Amino acid sequence: MQMYGMSGESLGVIGKESGNSSSKLPAWKQDFLSKPSASVRRGIAWVSRYYTLSITSYWRLDTLTDISEKGFKPPYEDTDTLVLTAPSGEFVDIRFPKDARSIADTLKHPSFWAFSGRAETTFHDATDGMHAVAMPYTAHCKFLHDIDSRGPGISDEGDMFILINGDCLEMGVMLNPATGKDELYKEYWCSASAVPRSDDVDDSTTCVVAKVTESASVKGIMIRLGGNVQGIMSIRKEDGSESIEVERWVRGKPQHTVDEDFLRGWSKDIRSNGSLPCSWLCMSVKQVGQKLEYNDTIWEVTEFQM
Repeated sequence: MQMYGMSGESLGVIGKESGNSSSKLPAWKQDFLSKPSASVRRGIAWVSRYYTLSITSYWRLDTLTDISEKGFKPPYEDTDTLVLTAPSGEFVDIRFPKDARSIADTLKHPSFWAFSGRAETTFHDATDGMHAVAMPYTAHCKFLHDIDSRGPGISDEGDMFILINGDCLEMGVMLNPATGKDELYKEYWCSASAVPRSDDVDDSTTCVVAKVTESASVKGIMIRLGGNVQGIMSIRKEDGSESIEVERWVRGKPQHTVDEDFLRGWSKDIRSNGSLPCSWLCMSVKQVGQKLEYNDTIWEVTEFQM
């Protein structure tokens, strides 16, 4: 079984080596691994009846068969979920509640979730020595969280099914905010436009990543992809607790934003609770190694792509 990072890099082989390099992957795999990317969640559905499941038991065929016979509740979408993924595979995933109108509303809302990290992808091929039947257009992804607004130790993985229109159906087990229990879910993902574009700017492919460096108590990452910027930062306090700050900026004037004219039309989402220098990534072209000191924290550009 060949393991890949979300940017397509090989992470090694489990089982027999098939002899296929990442450069020889079929087109659907290359498209799935293509980065940078912006993804939007269009809906989520939970299993219609609660089952006492562990993450391990989910992968048992008899459990899946039992659940599939019961079906899922109707899908819905109560968040504005956007995931920005850099060429390296690092991502920032922010899920703002749609009905939140302030920072206070956001932080107390059960559907709010923000995290960053990296992803590992496994393709199930019959030639890998571990699967009797090939499963094309499917993958298993494990998301490793570096920063998480819900705290450490959260297991986040799912099976991805690539649909004929290029969108993705994700199925797995995670915490249902409405019940407080781990439940089986299905999520529908599609690609997001990397911009809204302005009339005088064509930066739809611009990708910039900046991270906190030179700090033992602060972790942070910001990603800009075209007309979207998202950032998340974790600050460890003296008592050992952590505070999480998140920000989202977009070009234009979508709902839930306040306009910042000095940034040529960029707007900060009012549901953001952070004090991150996301505006720094909006203002001008950056280069790898460029640094900014902001609120006694050093941010450094670690990736740049036009």
